[in-house]
Amino acid sequence: SRVFMSSVDLKTLAQQVVRIARQEMRADSASLMLLNDQQELVLQAADGLAAEVMEGAHQPLDQGIAGYVVTHREPLVLQGNVHDDPRFRLFYEASGITSAISLPLVYQEKVLGVLNVAKMRESPPFDEGDLEFLSVLGSQAAVAIENAHLFGQIQEAYQHLAELDYLKSEFISIAAHELRS
Repeated sequence: SRVFMSSVDLKTLAQQVVRIARQEMRADSASLMLLNDQQELVLQAADGLAAEVMEGAHQPLDQGIAGYVVTHREPLVLQGNVHDDPRFRLFYEASGITSAISLPLVYQEKVLGVLNVAKMRESPPFDEGDLEFLSVLGSQAAVAIENAHLFGQIQEAYQHLAELDYLKSEFISIAAHELRS
């Protein structure tokens, strides 16, 4: 919790979340996707994924595991013979994943994104304890992500106020000059 709250930079925070999730869950990969203004999931950070997967990954809400989790607002645990699930069959056949947890990141009833962890064929599958731990981690991450968003909005508002203050000073300076002339 302290680690997450120490950063207000969203990129740094996202990297910390996936690093900790992968390490503590003993996962082969972890990723964090956040909703953008167009209501698409955008990959913010990943650990253990191929570089080509990470570059510019966008996903509509009506596709894939992460989209399913956001739409239904509940975690999804997949393990064992995940190839039998028609919703995700193509994804798993291509990836070699045999166990995964996809968790919606929710802050005050607002879904911010999805935290994903996965294990490959030779790893033992995730269990209920793993889901509980990831839920706690995800809750803390959601609070930290919202704080980072709010901090960014405050910075933007401060910049806008600074610009307005400059324009006001310029106007007063010009008006005062005109009145003296």
